[in-house]
Amino acid sequence: MSYKGTSKLSRDEWEEIRASRSVGVGLSELSKKYGISQTMIVHKAREENWGSKPKEGLSDVIREMATERLIGLKDSDSSEKAERLLDLAVDRAANLLKTHQREWSDHRLKFGIPSEYEDARNAKITAEMLILRQKGERIAWGLDEGAAKPVIEIERVGVVKRPDFKPQEFKPELREFRLE
Repeated sequence: MSYKGTSKLSRDEWEEIRASRSVGVGLSELSKKYGISQTMIVHKAREENWGSKPKEGLSDVIREMATERLIGLKDSDSSEKAERLLDLAVDRAANLLKTHQREWSDHRLKFGIPSEYEDARNAKITAEMLILRQKGERIAWGLDEGAAKPVIEIERVGVVKRPDFKPQEFKPELREFRLE
C-alpha cells in the first residue's frame, strides 16, 4: 500500500532520499529539497522498511543502484527490456564463474600433487594468488559479500561472587613499604 502523494517523486529521487537518510541527513532538509512533507518521508521509510538508524542499509541501496546502472537498467525500461538486461548480467556472472573453474582445473593440471619442494611452493603461491584474485572479482561483480565484519567481544573480568562472602568480614591488610 503506497502512501498518498509518494508518486510525486521518481524512484531515483526516493533512492536518493533513502541514501541521504542513511548517512544522517535530516528530514527537514530533505523535505525542503524535494518539496514534500517530512511525514511523507517517514511513511515511505516505514512502508519500505528503511530501518530506523542512519547508515542502516546504505550499502544495500548503493549496491542495488550501482548494479542497475552497471547493466543499464532505468526506471522507465519495459519489463521485457529489464529482463533482457538482467539475463545479460547473469550470463556475465556465470561466465566469470566458469573462468574461475577453468583456472582451478589448469592449476590442478599444471601442478598435480607436487613431489619437489620448489614445485609445491610454486603451487601454493599460485593457488593463493588465484584465491585472492577470484575473491576480489566475485566481490566486484556482486557475487559475494565483502570481507566478514570484525566481531568485537568484550569479556568482563571481575571478582567472582561467593554466596558465603559478607562485605563486613572483608578487612584489607595494610602493609607499609619503605624505600631504603
